[in-house]
Amino acid sequence: MPLTQPQIDPAFVFDLYRGRLSTEILCAVACRTRFFQELGASGLSADAIQERLGWSPRAISVVTTALRAMQFLTKSDNGLFQSTQAARLFLNSESEFALTGYLGLSAQSPTVTAFLEAIQRPAPSATTEQGTAFTFRSDKPSAMDDPDFARFLTMSLAGRGRCVAPVVAEVATPNTNDSTLLDIGGGSGFYSIAYLLAYPQLKAVVWDRPEVLKVAHENAIAHGVADRLQCIGGDMFTDPFPIQADMLLVSNILHDWDTPEIHHLLRHWHNQSPTGARLILHDVYLNDNLDGPLPIALYSADLFYLTEGRAYSRAEYLQFFQESGWFTDPGQKIRPTSAHCGILDTVKL
Repeated sequence: MPLTQPQIDPAFVFDLYRGRLSTEILCAVACRTRFFQELGASGLSADAIQERLGWSPRAISVVTTALRAMQFLTKSDNGLFQSTQAARLFLNSESEFALTGYLGLSAQSPTVTAFLEAIQRPAPSATTEQGTAFTFRSDKPSAMDDPDFARFLTMSLAGRGRCVAPVVAEVATPNTNDSTLLDIGGGSGFYSIAYLLAYPQLKAVVWDRPEVLKVAHENAIAHGVADRLQCIGGDMFTDPFPIQADMLLVSNILHDWDTPEIHHLLRHWHNQSPTGARLILHDVYLNDNLDGPLPIALYSADLFYLTEGRAYSRAEYLQFFQESGWFTDPGQKIRPTSAHCGILDTVKL
């Protein structure tokens, strides 16, 4: 079965879906905190926001990025977050033109309450009755090891992978001598399948949780590449690589984690990679100065609520690479794929 790309980019569908986050952010921050009152006329630094409101650095980054993208916040050269005129007029409840009463019609909704609770938590948390949701940690029960939930989540995310995977294989082409792809956290397997269909010389391994890999194996059979695709279970935080690969594909994985975990993963993968191995990062990216774009800022808020991470910028990822031992071109640009995603790469020298 061929794996073709859709005739139009599905990004607008994701924008409509994630648009709900703008309501949650505005209602939670403007109606149920004193954020804009605390900013006052002079503004506050991130440290001052943390001290006055008790928000974690991750929460501050997510909220301020979204509000900057919405044109309600600016950041001065000396690092102070300041309200725009629109925010002072309409989002400060003490203004004679305040619209917080109107926004307050939705401020007590369960989704706004859940987002407010998330930004007020001192540490990341994303749990279900089965354990951690959307992510796997070896030190905690994980919903990703529950057969029904793992299949549900993997199939839910498979639609995006099915649309985007052929574009990734087209944009991030293998080098002439590349023969093996390791798809870290490869889920449904569509990214590996796209590479195998496009490049007959390649073999691939999808490395993920065992219950997730049942879906990848089914897809490999359906697309006629099961003879070149292995599905191997493991823990990407602690386990050695199941193979030595020329290419490491990390698609929409690192944004699930906070910065300490990202540093750990990149160092762990660097230590196991052979010289010359290339890591292909496929993800969404905030602007380098963390002021948008709005669709990714809203996606970042969704990630903040559902996982232990957020969206990151190109500049942040390049810094993560450098600090973890990978070699990368600091001037490289994002190579767009589809659904607001793009590619950066780095290599082990």
